[in-house]
Amino acid sequence: MNILENIIYGIISGFSEFLPISSLGHQQLLKIFFGTSSPEPLRDIFVHIAFFAAVLVSSGTYIEKLRRELQQNPRIKKRRSSQRDRRAFYDAALLRSTSVIMLLGMVVFRIIFRSSLSLSWIALGFLLNGIMIFVPEYLPHGNKDARSMSGFDSFLLGLGSALSVLPGFSRVGVFLSCAVSRGADKVKAYNWVLILTIPSVLIFLIFDIITVLQAGLGIAGFISFFGCLLSGVFAFISSLAGIYLIRFMLVRSGFAWFAFYSWGAAFLSFLLHLSA
Repeated sequence: MNILENIIYGIISGFSEFLPISSLGHQQLLKIFFGTSSPEPLRDIFVHIAFFAAVLVSSGTYIEKLRRELQQNPRIKKRRSSQRDRRAFYDAALLRSTSVIMLLGMVVFRIIFRSSLSLSWIALGFLLNGIMIFVPEYLPHGNKDARSMSGFDSFLLGLGSALSVLPGFSRVGVFLSCAVSRGADKVKAYNWVLILTIPSVLIFLIFDIITVLQAGLGIAGFISFFGCLLSGVFAFISSLAGIYLIRFMLVRSGFAWFAFYSWGAAFLSFLLHLSA
């Protein structure tokens, strides 16, 4: 990719990562439009680091609350119970169990669906993602927080998040839909899925490293390295924009209209599949 293509790749990757649309699906379509099919793990590493940094910047206060709760010693729980943030305590417990299920599911899905990068799979992923984010938005809504979420809810959220390893499926979209269908508050659920970006990015970084070991990275030229770095920088900026946009939308309207966008992306992917 040239410099401009790297910038476009970073912008679209970052913006789509934190909206209910598939970042991985968009990345695969961009590679087709740019005429490149070979993986570039160096660029993916910079982009994934950008996702990680965007979560830290946008959710730093919330992350600090969770960190304090996780570090508290259970042996002195009685002595410090009055000082504890009970909401953060239950959020941390929910996220801990959900992240384990999500990571296991990502590995399993990655192993099973090795052919998922084909255009037909991408089209199917976009189609199903649209259905998943359209239907729950019209179900009765609730305002449950982590204290009211069950073990089954945690399993459902983790399994849904794991689908993000497949192009076309959005971790944010499926997670929000699962949470809303189980009666969770949309804004609280979005805070949860932002934190789940951290372990998700880590597992993607492991996949990137495996790709490097399998294909060999070689010595990247300055232009190539600079282009990959630009992708990461613009992915970070657009990630923050996507986060603040969806937070605004969740309060004002919702996220169901992203289903129509996903269906449009599915139609485009299918047309590209027919013309390939």
